[in-house]
Amino acid sequence: MHRQKRKIFYKTNKNKEKGSKISDIKEVISHPQALGQCAAFIQSQRLESEEAVNTAVAAKFVADNGDKSVAAIASKEAAEKFGLNILVPHINESNTNTTRFAVFSRASRDPSPADNRFIMLFTVKNAAGSLGSAISVIGQHGFNLKALKSRPTKDLVWDYFFYVEGEGNIYTPNGQAMLAMLGSCCANLKLLGSFEKETRI
Repeated sequence: MHRQKRKIFYKTNKNKEKGSKISDIKEVISHPQALGQCAAFIQSQRLESEEAVNTAVAAKFVADNGDKSVAAIASKEAAEKFGLNILVPHINESNTNTTRFAVFSRASRDPSPADNRFIMLFTVKNAAGSLGSAISVIGQHGFNLKALKSRPTKDLVWDYFFYVEGEGNIYTPNGQAMLAMLGSCCANLKLLGSFEKETRI
């Protein structure tokens, strides 16, 4: 799993005869997350916004469309790939935004001693304190909880599964003991896999 620092740039189409100026721009297109990260700039310029599937798609749309009044928010790499001018760099409000990339495979992989991160899913029983108990089990066994996110299940209303990212080697005896104890307080439990600490690129 890798984590990439995101720097959002403001771009417009590069016309062979003449590129756009900032005063030409009336609308900006990008992924909803990028639009949110650059909301203050968009509002200050009084621009209309439109959502795209991702920032690269937005950049390609602007390059193909040729409308000088439409710009894209994307990366420097996307600007270079699609031949776009960068009008205003660094318009995102925070310089610590990151984008995470993960590669999943259906084929099994033998765990490595270097694996110090793991991902699992679980649901808890419909009883008071069930979620708290599950979280406590993780901490009691010395694993650091890096992320906990909930998503509704498809089958039952107001029923949720929890996505967990933890720090530590889940395949140690201590990790296996944690999984066994979680099994007693979770309705469902599935270990998705383990990986080495992500690399920043």
